[in-house]
Amino acid sequence: MGTYLYRLGQASHRHRRVVLALWLALLGLAGAGTATLPGAGTATPAGTAAGTLVAAGSESQRAADLLRRRLPGTGADTATARLVLTLDAGDGARARLDDPVHRQAIEDVLAALGQAPLVGRVGDPFGGSGPGADGEPGAPGVGSVEGGISSDGRMAYTQVTYTVRDTQLTARARAALFAAAGPARAAGIDVEFGGTALDGVPERSYLGSAEPAVAAGILAAAVLAAVLGVLIVAFGSSVAAALALLTAVVGVAVGGCAAWVVTSRTGTGPATPLPVPGAVPVAVAVLGLTVAIGGALLVVTRYRNGLAEGRRREEVAGNAVATAGSIVVLSGLMTAGTLTALSVARVPALTTIGLASAGIIMIATLGTLTLLPAVLGFAGSKVTARATGRAGRGRDGGERWGRFVVRRRIPALLLALAALGAVAAPVADLRLGLPDSGATASEGTQRRAYDQLAAGFGAGFNGPLLLMVDAADSADPTAAASRVRTAVAALGAVALTTEPRFDPSGDLATMTVIPVSGPGDPGTADLVRRIRAEAGALAVTTGTRVRVTGRTAIGLDVSWRLARVLPLYLTVLAALAIAVLAVASRSVLVPLKGVLSAGLSAVAALGAMVAGFQWGWLGGCLGVERSGPVAAVLPIVVIGLLTALATSHELHLVARSRAELLRTGDPGQAVVRGTADAARAVTASTIIAVVASGAVVAASTGVMAGVLGALAAPAGPITASIGLVLAFGVTVDAFVVRLTLGAAVMSLLGRAAWWLPRLPDHLPAAASPGPAASPPLPAEVPTPASTPVPASMPASAAVATPAVAPALASVPGPAKVPTPVSAEAGTGAGAGASV
Repeated sequence: MGTYLYRLGQASHRHRRVVLALWLALLGLAGAGTATLPGAGTATPAGTAAGTLVAAGSESQRAADLLRRRLPGTGADTATARLVLTLDAGDGARARLDDPVHRQAIEDVLAALGQAPLVGRVGDPFGGSGPGADGEPGAPGVGSVEGGISSDGRMAYTQVTYTVRDTQLTARARAALFAAAGPARAAGIDVEFGGTALDGVPERSYLGSAEPAVAAGILAAAVLAAVLGVLIVAFGSSVAAALALLTAVVGVAVGGCAAWVVTSRTGTGPATPLPVPGAVPVAVAVLGLTVAIGGALLVVTRYRNGLAEGRRREEVAGNAVATAGSIVVLSGLMTAGTLTALSVARVPALTTIGLASAGIIMIATLGTLTLLPAVLGFAGSKVTARATGRAGRGRDGGERWGRFVVRRRIPALLLALAALGAVAAPVADLRLGLPDSGATASEGTQRRAYDQLAAGFGAGFNGPLLLMVDAADSADPTAAASRVRTAVAALGAVALTTEPRFDPSGDLATMTVIPVSGPGDPGTADLVRRIRAEAGALAVTTGTRVRVTGRTAIGLDVSWRLARVLPLYLTVLAALAIAVLAVASRSVLVPLKGVLSAGLSAVAALGAMVAGFQWGWLGGCLGVERSGPVAAVLPIVVIGLLTALATSHELHLVARSRAELLRTGDPGQAVVRGTADAARAVTASTIIAVVASGAVVAASTGVMAGVLGALAAPAGPITASIGLVLAFGVTVDAFVVRLTLGAAVMSLLGRAAWWLPRLPDHLPAAASPGPAASPPLPAEVPTPASTPVPASMPASAAVATPAVAPALASVPGPAKVPTPVSAEAGTGAGAGASV
């Protein structure tokens, strides 16, 4: 692989104008493609749902698909909105919403809603029958499932059912929803909004405002400025830092725009009723930026080292890509494989996001291997300016830490394990569930509508179930559906069931079931299981096929599906990580250590997630007073992203440690030098990931309001939880697991860590220097005949000496000296930090 990478880097440097023009053309084409997509000109807040979740092939989705064909507009998979109308104490104790004045205002609201875009039907709060304010059945004419009024007349609600799914709603439709409440507010009625139509969308975007987009732009600029500052410190050169950041941003931008165009044009974007947290693609962008910048750190450092030795730039570029590029490729493949593995869940939205994100990562990796050598050619020797002092001090600090861990490896190992155990302990109480509006910030209109509806009519009104009754095989479909309704109502934990509604053929009916408990309550999940268990008996006694669907049931099926496939996903991740690390280290124990340590990082992050969000320790920071189960999508996404970053960190450490082992034959010194040289890259990429994740948290919780004023609109605690957990997990993995626990374990294993049996020794080499056709090395650098060194290797990379083979002879396995992963030993004046 090294030979091909050498040629690629050399050609990119030689033809840098052509390479730069090609990348700029790709960026322009991708940007033009996104500009032509529907809704590209509207504001897209950071919290907007990226798509929707559904468990493909589940009972709820099969039923929703059938209802979409046979009985459109049932609400099984279309967007809904609820308006909760209340009178406060200032209106007088005897005031009621069904008074003539208030009723007329509400009817004006209903008329406006009926004329709003994409609205299918509007519920009437003054018709039907249902429970009163105390939860007991009210008098006839008090309420219905799609609209109702409390028994004291001071609270009412109406449900708006749209003709499209929530991901297809336009900003104009949401603006019309809010505008319709004007007459009620003018009459002194308080109006709050909830429902799937508003899930994941910041309130300011309801009015079609561009402010969220402006806030997102300002926040992105702040993040990039902070990342640039980190890179300047890491490189000691503003030019080198700017080029590394430019390459990463261009690669991620081209990949992101291309993925958006492809998924939109091909129709592969998900279209089902449960929204994906908007932070999932944001987190993937953070991951792509981190991986791309990490690769750029390696390439630029080797390029600067080669320049410091006085070699030709074209040759240096080829050798930098040949040596560092192998780690960049392996890191990109691991990250892309991790994201692609999301497809094992058979959740279409995650599959689409995973495949699209894998494409983003690979395009960003290609940018590191081609665009970066090209722009380095334009910079010339400016990339080495002011690099020596600051970078050298940073490397000295990493070396001091490596020596400390090696000397105190037992205490360091025990302390790291104790810290990880304490943080990971809450994971034993992990409970996956369905997020609902009750888990949103308390100051939001959705949370207020949720709480008011639960207080006035019952918690179950926030999570209704939709029953599909297929009575085609029944002699009397109407009687059969009525018997199903009676049987379901007798199961208990049911507050209300509606009359069956039949399709035009008269043999397919739907009815709404209102549970006693809320959508995220275990009682609702238990009710769904009991209805499905009862369906077999109903099929015998009534001749019907009963299916449970609707948003709540679909969400439960997704939660159960993700919980079931999590062990399979972890197995796939472990296999990928072992394969990548085996190629990089040519060892058996090093990949196992890397996978186990990545697992410790993931478990620690999940433990922090449980304590912070399920137990509610961080609820106050996010404006959420009510704790609840962890959203089912979070563990699989967080574990995947953390495993990818952890493996990338491990690759950096393994590459430098193995190169130092081949140079000196001393495993202890290899750990010290590997930790010292990789610490800068690991630290820089960790800080970048934390800064970007922190921006997600700030945008989600409104923390940036003090900086950006009214522009920063909260996007929700689920988005914030992804940012916080990623920031915490990456930090723990870098400083506790990689630079402390991993170094201690490698020191304890010694030479045994690099043992490789004979059979797997046919593994491909992770890297090799450039081809022998390059200019020869200086004459003073000895090259033993027994271990030929290609002529393109820099003087500092001639690591094979006669003393190395005896030193490695005691390592079990084949006697020959393996090919070095990295040809650069990290020496050379003015080279700066060796990453």
